[in-house]
Amino acid sequence: MKTACFRIKFWSIRSLLSIFICFALLRCFLDVPGKSLLYRKQITKGDKSYQDSDGRIIMNEVKNSLKGQQKMNNDLYSQFKQDKCSLGLSEVSNHFNPITTDWSTWTYQKRLVCPSFDVRNYRFTNQPPVIYIKCETTNWHQRNQIQTISHESDCVNSYIKQCCTDKMTVPKIVHYVWYGLKVKFDFYGFLSFISALRFVRPCLILIHGNILPQGLYWKFIINIYPNIIHVERLIESNKIFGKKVKHINNLSDVIRIEALLKYGGIYLDMDMVLMRDVDLLRQYPCTMSYLRPHFHLGSSYIMAERNSEFMQKWLDGYKYHYRNDSYSYSAMRYPYMLATNFTDLIHVENETISRPYSLHGVAIFKHGLRPFDWSKLYGVHLYSRKNEEALNEMVIRDLNTTFGAIARHIIFGNKELCSK
Repeated sequence: MKTACFRIKFWSIRSLLSIFICFALLRCFLDVPGKSLLYRKQITKGDKSYQDSDGRIIMNEVKNSLKGQQKMNNDLYSQFKQDKCSLGLSEVSNHFNPITTDWSTWTYQKRLVCPSFDVRNYRFTNQPPVIYIKCETTNWHQRNQIQTISHESDCVNSYIKQCCTDKMTVPKIVHYVWYGLKVKFDFYGFLSFISALRFVRPCLILIHGNILPQGLYWKFIINIYPNIIHVERLIESNKIFGKKVKHINNLSDVIRIEALLKYGGIYLDMDMVLMRDVDLLRQYPCTMSYLRPHFHLGSSYIMAERNSEFMQKWLDGYKYHYRNDSYSYSAMRYPYMLATNFTDLIHVENETISRPYSLHGVAIFKHGLRPFDWSKLYGVHLYSRKNEEALNEMVIRDLNTTFGAIARHIIFGNKELCSK
């Protein structure tokens, strides 16, 4: 009798356990139609913490602790995709006035009330919003609170495919190169980043190099914009494809070309600033601008689609025709010769995204010169190394130079001098 009772209890427990397992498996499969347990996705509303278990993307906005989880139906998953791809863009517009620059007058006779913007008074967040792309080779940069990914990894392209592609040829991805021993992020770099956020509205900023910037301006950037990834590049400091390098800036050229080939997007030098929307140029497979009319192309701004044929030919030029006796030959003269021979592969602007020849030297920083009308320019290369004057967001308020007007336009939204 005892043996029979034991058998009944045993079979009852085993039956209940089997039913429970079947029910749990059924729920997992029903959560996301057409997906297996491996692909189950979860979302927690409120703190925008997301999990994507297919091993491609995880994003986390660190604001509140986790509070409950809900089953994600199709409508919620659509909202999840929309949220993770737009993280950070709304934050930027909250910190800067809209553009109200008057393009019809260039006398600078009137003064306007400028925003009381001062990075030193900004209330920094200890845990700012961050983007995290799940990857097989990744590190977390604690000091900068930014994810570091090896340049050999391809996981960033999974995010780009989902969030950074539209009907235009070139994706809204901005690239910078930061390598060597330089650490401090100065006012020029700050201007460049703010201009990119204003006039590109990128879904992602990739910083390629062996280190990340530091300093107050950098801390401000990562507090207001979370979509920044460090793509680590460990390079030989004296060789390009086995050839000795005399001009170290040629190394930066190779990094930027390879980055655009792999991801597509817009490359900017750290002292290259934009002054208006560049969306119109994203229709072309590649865009550069004359630096010196009909002689050089500027490489401080390059826009290209992924796997651009022009970029590949330029990279081949470094592989097979590199001349270490001249920085400008491989960096500016060679791409100009390519553009002349392969007109269908590149769109060339006439000094609208570099530095107009009339502003070369220190003219852009010089006081007392006739005001320069830059309303037709997409951007300008500042050549910050040519200026020794200490500049910041307070100095530019009363700086009656072409640079001062451009800086006010980017930061305050208006080029006019500030009222005292």
